[in-house]
Amino acid sequence: MTTEQRLSLILILKNTLSACETSLKSDAYYDKDDRYQFTVTILLLRIYEQAYAILTLLQAGLDSSIPPIVRIILETSIDLICLGKDPKFLNVLLKEYVKQERKALRICKENPNHLLNQMYTEDVIRFANLDRLSSLIPEDTNLVT
Repeated sequence: MTTEQRLSLILILKNTLSACETSLKSDAYYDKDDRYQFTVTILLLRIYEQAYAILTLLQAGLDSSIPPIVRIILETSIDLICLGKDPKFLNVLLKEYVKQERKALRICKENPNHLLNQMYTEDVIRFANLDRLSSLIPEDTNLVT
């Protein structure tokens, strides 16, 4: 992994961690008996845990362990977005997280040689094509790459 790829991935991971923290601290109304809300929250926590694991591996220089964990994050992200039966809850809880995922997808689209594309192009494309993802975020969202 090049230094540029490493720095780019570290930035994406730190933003993902921040977005997960913001989402989990949001003003979403939690119904303790709602299995759907419970599942969404658990998936978001799983993404947080995996992103933190990758960041730790990167900082330790263990790059070869990263691809399987990135795949878990992408697959969990797809599951999360596909659970969109309660848009009001999702819009509050996942606003920051989905903004960050869209930013990562833009980086992949604009840079075909980016590390994320090299690892799992099929998952990135499948995730990028989900209509639900686009409908959750206003098009005028200011995303810094």
